[in-house]
Amino acid sequence: MERYKRAFDGIQVPEDMARRVREGRRAPQRSRLPRWSAAAACLAVAVALGSWGLTQGISSPAPAPTPTTGVSVGNPVQPAENLDALQKAVSFQIQLPEELPEGWTPSAYTSIGGVLAEVRYTDGSGETVLVYRMGEGEDVSGDFQTWAWTDTVETGDGPVTLKGDGTAVFLAVWVRDGLAFSLQSQQGMTAEAILAAAQSVK
Repeated sequence: MERYKRAFDGIQVPEDMARRVREGRRAPQRSRLPRWSAAAACLAVAVALGSWGLTQGISSPAPAPTPTTGVSVGNPVQPAENLDALQKAVSFQIQLPEELPEGWTPSAYTSIGGVLAEVRYTDGSGETVLVYRMGEGEDVSGDFQTWAWTDTVETGDGPVTLKGDGTAVFLAVWVRDGLAFSLQSQQGMTAEAILAAAQSVK
């Protein structure tokens, strides 16, 4: 043991190191993390703060909402006060049936989209008994049900298609001079009566 002590006698130890040894403290260690780790840590903190700011509503202001570009569509069904007003609402010359059962008079005029004219007739009871339409297209009746009975009759002005239940005719449709026509009876008519009304459209 004495020999070991003599071996250390020539070793000079700095005073601060000796003091740390006596006090049992270790010298501070340098961080083993690369230098760029500090920058990465700062970046992570910045991202975290930014995320928190978004959730708290304190981030950069959101862009102002842009107005919608939707197109407002009005009601295509427009009532008219009389036949003159209806004529002004459509682009074609209105023709009306001239031969109708006695007592039937117009009760309402309507323009539909500016491409179809409708005139409703009553028999004086206040109920609509006949709806007449003319306008652009192939079938302006608006009736798409399947009828039990259908017949096409050739007339001097072209074919007229009749539809009904086999006892009465409820609908007549035809096309002439590039326009479509229809006569619809709610109570039903004889084939002769509705054909006469259709052929009287001038």
